[in-house]
Amino acid sequence: MKKVIGLVLFTVAMLVPTVAKAAPVPVIVAPTTFTVGVPATFDSAGSVCDTSVCSYTWTATWRNSNYRTFVLATRVDTTFTYTPTVADTGRVVTVLLKVTSNNSTNNFRTAQVSFRAQPAPAPVAA
Repeated sequence: MKKVIGLVLFTVAMLVPTVAKAAPVPVIVAPTTFTVGVPATFDSAGSVCDTSVCSYTWTATWRNSNYRTFVLATRVDTTFTYTPTVADTGRVVTVLLKVTSNNSTNNFRTAQVSFRAQPAPAPVAA
């Protein structure tokens, strides 16, 4: 009589689902008025980025009648301050915020605010 003794090995694989990170959601908190010579501060405090490291890039631009874009200022930070000039009363300035997460080279979103500066108030005679 033969006895068959066998050993059966089972491999159990556990599949752990990966959770996709959501794209950042940029939000710009901006002043409601823009006056020549008065610094205007823009803030990204309402933005959402679900990775440990996110970058915040600000750019202030304007376009001429030929749709050529001119960069007025850039900054990498969570806030951005731009002081409108006399030239900004005759053009529309756009402030753009780009929030990039570190989980993908192409995982970014942008938000923008456009404004036309008001002239500085005339000095009051004493």
